[in-house]
Amino acid sequence: MFRSRYNEIRPHWALVPVDGADPVTPQAVYVHGHAVQLPKWQGWAKAARAKLREMIDGAHLPLSAVEEIAGAS
Repeated sequence: MFRSRYNEIRPHWALVPVDGADPVTPQAVYVHGHAVQLPKWQGWAKAARAKLREMIDGAHLPLSAVEEIAGAS
């Protein structure tokens, strides 16, 4: 019941169509292929991850530390 409501009935606030319409359900996006905008917070998170990877690539860390950091992302 919960899974059905969450995925098929309840619109998700982060799944806003590219045309700016009301939010859609996860099913509309992942099953039916509706395109959505990237939420502002997600753009920030992706930029932070890219910066972290850039820093890791230039760092002189032991291999185990790099693997641990890369595995956390």
